Amino acid sequence: MSQGGERTKPRNRTCHCMTSVREYLIMYGGFTEWCNEEHYGLWIYNTVSGVWRRYQTPIVSANASFESSICTDGNLVYIFGGVCCRNNYLPTNSLISFNIVNDAWKTLSPHIDDYDENTPPPMCDNLLFYHNEFLYVLGGINDDEQLDTMYKFCLRTSTWSFVEQNGTKPSFDGKILGTVFENQFYHFGGMSNVFDFSTNTWTSRATKSKTGKFPDERSEESFTFSDNIGYLSGGENLKTRTIYSDVWKFDLATLEWLKLDCSLQTSLYSHCTSVVEDYYLYVFGGLGIESDRLKTFERFIIRPPALYRSCLESICGSPNFESYTTSLPAEILDEINFHIK
Repeated sequence: MSQGGERTKPRNRTCHCMTSVREYLIMYGGFTEWCNEEHYGLWIYNTVSGVWRRYQTPIVSANASFESSICTDGNLVYIFGGVCCRNNYLPTNSLISFNIVNDAWKTLSPHIDDYDENTPPPMCDNLLFYHNEFLYVLGGINDDEQLDTMYKFCLRTSTWSFVEQNGTKPSFDGKILGTVFENQFYHFGGMSNVFDFSTNTWTSRATKSKTGKFPDERSEESFTFSDNIGYLSGGENLKTRTIYSDVWKFDLATLEWLKLDCSLQTSLYSHCTSVVEDYYLYVFGGLGIESDRLKTFERFIIRPPALYRSCLESICGSPNFESYTTSLPAEILDEINFHIK
């Protein structure tokens, strides 16, 4: 990854979106509610060296600062939709990409006011995900209307199309949580609702738990996935005014829930999480009881990292870093320099 960009640290926020590519944690946009501050641009955190970098969006059509959606494939980060306060809270339907290797931004689909039935309208709060050379846009909010539509963008032809949905659609009220697993899309909201790409059909599947325990009903939780495992954390129950700090593990292969022994440092909602290299679960931002004082940035170990990775982290973070560099092999020095620049 090249080393352009501004080195500093992001402020706590909500209404942002987050994902990961290899060892990089990637965050876009957001809003700090208590001081009414928008956050523009893309942040990338090198989880080996502990260095944050900010990359400003240079694309005019991508003027959204919060409630955008994000996903990745390979070295490319994709960002769709969102809202901009500076533009009278108008949403966008622009689709852009960022290449983490050469720091290159690209407009895949500009903002379109005169959209048709095959093009998603300007929106926010949708879900964006990748599957088989297509980017899918599910749900979202347009003109205060909750959408239940699905669109896909072909990365080879750069064209949008409307996706028919058969069967009973799940409710897409609130944050849309889901992922692709074994050629099907799994949506979570009470039950597990599954969309089969081969038939464009929704079906419902009951989840289970060997302990008999399930997550309480909640909203504004975070749910992130890695391979066949998902991690749910936090959220708020509006009926009981409960804010949660619990962390749950969900197995997509068995549809089984398991409550983990760990918990967030503080009760949170409207935060973001992402799994990095199947080793770490990262948590950033969110709201809580004293949101104006929150500085949420946490890491949980979900699988012991490889010894080589642990060594690189220790070297990069050591106060004796300079003295170590004189005795390390050239190959390791090259990799360390790659991470710390």
